[in-house]
Amino acid sequence: MNKGVLFDFDGTIIDSSKLIHGGLQHIANMFCSRTLEAHELNLLIGMTLKEQMFWLLGEDYQEGFQEFLRWYEEHHDDDVVAIEGLNVILDKLVQSGFRLGIVSNNEQSTILRGLACLGLLGRFEIIIACHDVHAGKPHPEGVWRALEMLSLKKETTLYVGDSASDVETAYNASVSSVLVGWSSAGPMYSGGREPHYLAQDPQELYRIIIEYGHIGKTKGKRLR
Repeated sequence: MNKGVLFDFDGTIIDSSKLIHGGLQHIANMFCSRTLEAHELNLLIGMTLKEQMFWLLGEDYQEGFQEFLRWYEEHHDDDVVAIEGLNVILDKLVQSGFRLGIVSNNEQSTILRGLACLGLLGRFEIIIACHDVHAGKPHPEGVWRALEMLSLKKETTLYVGDSASDVETAYNASVSSVLVGWSSAGPMYSGGREPHYLAQDPQELYRIIIEYGHIGKTKGKRLR
């Protein structure tokens, strides 16, 4: 039976919190003449870029959308950071027979650039991005599509992310969730539905995945 791990992208595979927070603050400063507060940034994380711009600017968000893309392009390579040790863990999972995929609200081009910048291309069999689905996370469509494409079953698949939206996505898709806390911003989780597992570093994530893959569940750091 195939075993799978599906990953969120920002804050999970790469630490892009500085880049995204900086871009959102740039738009708020430029178009709204204000600075976003921490709770507003946390609310925006996990949305698609279109949703973020609509939240900030309303229906006339197109200029802000294009400005964010310009700013993101300019600062990307300097501001994204690798998750220490994650590349080794991904290689070990592939060697152990796990099928890996990404389900994200990001643009496909953004994901590919981040993976290429940090030398992570080739680890993931599929990428489900915002334009590949009718409804973004926390709707389960992306996870369900990934399960179908990778011939995975819900009971042998984990979804790994860093936000409450990711935990909700896993719940909606009826797969087990792992909340990670290794981005510089920490896990974007402020309550709501609890994750099944908590991983503070890639090594702990690997132990959870290996145990789960062998017996369908793990005793380590289970929260519910």
